[in-house]
Amino acid sequence: MCNTHNSIGQKKHFYMDFNERISSAKIEELTSGNQRFSLSIGNHISEAWNMVSSNFGTHALNGLVFFFLGVVAPFMQSGYYMGTFKQRTQGAAATDIGGLFKGFDYANKIVWHYVVSLAMGFGLGILMVILMVPVAVMAESEPSIMVFFMFFMYAFMFFLIIMIQAILMYAVPLMTFSKLDGMASIKASYAIFRKNMGTTMMLAFAVFGLQLLGVLCCYIGAIVTYPIGILAMYLAANQVFGIEEGTNELDETIEHLV
Repeated sequence: MCNTHNSIGQKKHFYMDFNERISSAKIEELTSGNQRFSLSIGNHISEAWNMVSSNFGTHALNGLVFFFLGVVAPFMQSGYYMGTFKQRTQGAAATDIGGLFKGFDYANKIVWHYVVSLAMGFGLGILMVILMVPVAVMAESEPSIMVFFMFFMYAFMFFLIIMIQAILMYAVPLMTFSKLDGMASIKASYAIFRKNMGTTMMLAFAVFGLQLLGVLCCYIGAIVTYPIGILAMYLAANQVFGIEEGTNELDETIEHLV
C-alpha cells in the first residue's frame, strides 16, 4: 500500500511540475548540438482540427477570448499548453476559459515575450519608415512607384511578422515546460529556429495563414482557426521537446501497482 501511495504521489509530482517537462539536457542538445528536425506540419494541423472538432464549443469559446483579449495572448497560450498537456496525458477535459489564464502563473517569464515582441515590432516600424521616405520622394515624379512600393511593403511586412513569430515559436513552450527564465527561453528559441529555420518558418506561415483566413471569414472563423493554430504549435513543441514523453509508462506502472 505504501508503494502505491508513493507511486500516486510520484504521478502527481510528475504532472504538476510543468516546468520540469523539458530537461536542460534536451535544450542543450537542440541549441548547441547537431540535432535537426522536420516538423510534421500537416499531421499537427490535422490532429489540432480533430481536437477542436471533438470539443467544439469549449475551443470556440477559447478562440473568442483570444480574439478579444489578444493583448495577453502569450499568457493564454501558456495556459492552453498546460491544459492540453493534462488533457492528452491525464484524460482531463479540454482547456476551458479558466485554464487559459493559468499562464499568468509564469508571468515573470512570459513578460519577456512582450518586451522582445514590442522591440522587434518597433524596429519593424522604423524600417518601414526608412524605406518609405526615398520612395515618397521618387513618387512625386512617378506615382506608379508608390503603388508598387505599397505592395512590396505589405508583403515584406507580413514576411517579417511571420519571421518574428517563427523566432519566438519555441519560447512559450520553454517558459511553460522548462526551468529556463524568460530571456533564456527566447535565446534558446532563437537558437533552435536558426538551426531549423525552414521547417519552423513553414509552420509559422501555416499558422499565420489559418489566422488570416479566420479573420477574412468575417472575423467569425477566427474563433476556430485561433485554437487550431495554438494546438498545432503545442503538438509541434511536443514533437521537438518530447513534453509528453514518459507519461504513458508512469500510468501503466501505477495501474499495475494499484
